[in-house]
Parts: sequence; C-alpha cells; structure tokens
Amino acid sequence: MQLLFAYLLKLSLCLAASYLFYYLLLRRMTYYTWNRYFLLLFTLLALVIPLLPLQLPGGIQTFKITFFITGALPVIPGAASTLTSSARNGAWGVTELVSLVMGAGMIFFGLQFIIRFYSLRKTRKAAMPVNNGEVKVYHLPGVAAPFSFYDSIYLDTERYEAPELEKIIAHELVHVTQKHTVDMLLTEVLCILQWFNPFAWLLKRAIRQNLEFIADEEVLQKGINRQGYQYLLLKVSGGVPYSLANNLIFPSLKKRIQMMNRKRTGRVHLLKFIAAIPLICVLLLGFSSPAGNPVKGASIAPDAFRLSSLSFYINDADVAAIVKKEQQKSFLKPGGALSLALISEEKARLTNLLKMNGYDQVSSHAITFVMDTSAASHSFSVQVTIQMEQTKKEDHNVIHTIRTQKDNTAIKTVVPNNSKTEETEAHQFAAHYLQPSVGAPVTDQTVTQP
Repeated sequence: MQLLFAYLLKLSLCLAASYLFYYLLLRRMTYYTWNRYFLLLFTLLALVIPLLPLQLPGGIQTFKITFFITGALPVIPGAASTLTSSARNGAWGVTELVSLVMGAGMIFFGLQFIIRFYSLRKTRKAAMPVNNGEVKVYHLPGVAAPFSFYDSIYLDTERYEAPELEKIIAHELVHVTQKHTVDMLLTEVLCILQWFNPFAWLLKRAIRQNLEFIADEEVLQKGINRQGYQYLLLKVSGGVPYSLANNLIFPSLKKRIQMMNRKRTGRVHLLKFIAAIPLICVLLLGFSSPAGNPVKGASIAPDAFRLSSLSFYINDADVAAIVKKEQQKSFLKPGGALSLALISEEKARLTNLLKMNGYDQVSSHAITFVMDTSAASHSFSVQVTIQMEQTKKEDHNVIHTIRTQKDNTAIKTVVPNNSKTEETEAHQFAAHYLQPSVGAPVTDQTVTQP
C-alpha cells in the first residue's frame, strides 16, 4: 500500500511539472506534431520515472554495522509506541486509508473504461461497412458527430453532401494514419491511475486538443477551403462525441478555429524544446527511486526490505553486556532482510533474554524500535532502545549470613533488596537467637543471588 501511495504521489508531481511546462511554453506554438511528441514522451516518462532506480555518485552510503551505546538515552517523542505493537494491532494509518481510496477510484474508472470500450465494439457491430480498404468507413445511422477509432471511421453518410463527406473523411484519415488512437488510450490509462489528479485530466484535454490541431492543419494543407471547413465544424458541433474516439468535433471548437487562423510560429521558438532537457533531469533527480546497495549472495524478493545498520541504545551497562554477548543470535542482521515479523521476533528474543538473566518484570515499552528510511530505497537503519528501570532485577534477594566462631554455623536470612525494614528484622532475628562467644566478632556478609 505504501509503495503504491509513493508511486502515485511521484506520478502526480511529474504530471503536474509536465503539464505546466507545456501550458507555459508550448501550447501557443503551431508546431503541433512537435507538441504531440513532447506530450507523449513526458506522459510516458511520468509513468516510468518513479520506478527507475537512480544511484548518484558520491551519494549517501549505507553501512552494514551494529553498535551499542550505553548511558543517557536521547528522548524521542512518540518512541514508546513500537512498530511491532502497531503491526500486531493491525491499525490503519492515513497512508493506508488514502491508498485504499485511490485504489477504489482506479477500479471504478477502470470499469467505466471497459464499459465504454464494450459500447464502442457494439457500435461497430451495428454499423454498416461502406468499403473494405485498409481504412474502413462505416455508415452509422443517426450518429451526430463523425469519429474514428483505430483503423475505422464512423459517420452518417446520409447526413452530409459529397463535398462535406470529403472534408470529414480527410480529417478522420489523419487520425487513423497517424495512429492517434494510441494517444487517446494512453490518456485513458493516465486518468484511471490519476483520477484524483486535476493535472491528469488537463493533460488528457491538452493531448486530445493537440490531435485535432494536427488533423485540422493536415486538412488545410491539402488545399481545402479554410472558411468552408470551419463552417462544416460549426455544422456538426451539436453532436455528443465518443470519449474513447477521435472526434471531428471537440468542446474547444473556438480554440481550434483560432489556431487555424493563427500566424505560423517562427522556427526560433523550437529552442523552447531544449528547455525540456533540464526538466527531464529535474524529474529524474527529484522523483526516481534511489538505488540501494545490493547484498551479495542474497536473493531479496521485490517487496522485501534490507537492514543497512543496527544500533542499540541501552541505559544499563549490565543489560548492554548481556545483549552484546548474545548478539550473534539476533534476527536482525545488517545487510540482511528486514520485515515487521523479524522485528517482532527480535523483540521477543530480547525480552526472553532479559528474563533468563533475572529481569523478570520487563515493561512492554522497555524495548522499542525506531526505523530510519533516509539511507536508500528499500533500506532501513534500525535503532533498538532498551530503557530499564532503576531497579535492575525485581526479584534479587539479599542473603545475610551471620557466622560465629563458636560452632561455625550460619543462619541465612533472605530478604528482598528493596525492603529496608525486613533487612533490619533479619539482623534482629540473628542477634536474638545466636549468642556468639566472648570476643568472637560477628561478621555480616551480604551477597546477592538471582
């Protein structure tokens, strides 16, 4: 979910940058074919760039090391809530919820696309073929607006006179021969993936509009009367176009007529396309995925993550020594795979390790994990914090041994080390029941036992 969210976010920003570049620098130019290539290229780049791994020379290096720090611990706000507890509870964060909404929208618009495509196939079956050439012309009774899709042209042949049919077919032939359907389908896929992004819809409109500019220009270059052709556009402007097809009419009819009457752009303006090169560099540097350092001899699944470095912050020197001694048994290996399951197993291992060494009352928040994703793509550095309470062993017992020279016997009184009262009572007990010989000093030895 998070990878999908990151990809869609980067794709949104790439599309926004591409459209703004076109809108500010290129849309007023009459080099429509150049504009088409720009729009196609940058749309494809926007789809691909977030997936490209990029390793910058001298970039951030990840170190496969493990180190321990004891003493005072840094206070990290919110570090008390561990990743393992969040994963165990299955809580949905904002990223997951937004990704879910995005996915639901993509399914909706994808189904809508399939329905429109199926409707277009039904239209073709209902149409009557007029010819059997490479470019097929179909008579479709009652259709208001002529349109083309792939290698076929659809129109109501009885609705227009012969000169008008010639102009309409000449226009639609440009769409068919130059494969404008590819551009149309690309914009449909774009709007399915980016249905929530207004720049995707603006880019779709710009691409479709530019295709009509190309067809209009090609028709006028064949010697067809400009004024008569524009009147024909006005005649068919009342029809409702097919969204998947290239239509003779387009909502921005006024803009098309303006561009037909516009003076040709000077060749010096072609230099504007050179500015697209820095834009490509910016998109690559800003939105591609940084490449991580591969792990030799390890096969990592596409959805797996790697541990770049592991650090321990422990406020108790004894605990640090215990953990460091058993570190070879850790589930987290720098340079190896990393997952929430491994982090959960590592926390359980550390908890059991402390209990085995007398730390029975380990708080659920005593062991926390903090992950840093800034090193490289699919690579994390993990900080393990073990915050022990002041009382190191809750069940430590203090054994007071009082010996006498008379009979070399001993009475051992066991008291908890956190009970001063019971320790005093132990001394009183020994003093009452043991009478040391004269001159025999009483020795008081205190030892600890787990």
